[in-house]
Amino acid sequence: MASEPIYCPDDLHRRNNNWAVAHVAFHGKLIDACGSPVLLDICRRLSGAAELYRAWSGQLPQPRAEVRADLPHRVLAAL
Repeated sequence: MASEPIYCPDDLHRRNNNWAVAHVAFHGKLIDACGSPVLLDICRRLSGAAELYRAWSGQLPQPRAEVRADLPHRVLAAL
């Protein structure tokens, strides 16, 4: 995830699909550890709905610089 830019270099309002796939996989691995089939199902359905909404909504605002800067630290802390 850290090796992919969040936004497409040629359109900073459009999310990079490679990053989006890695982002969903990352969060999926985090929740897999809970071991609850019910909770896993709920999380996967909510994640799928959120991704569909993002795809339909089109353009996304740029995240604040401090959020972008902090992302690698949050990823490492989650691992």
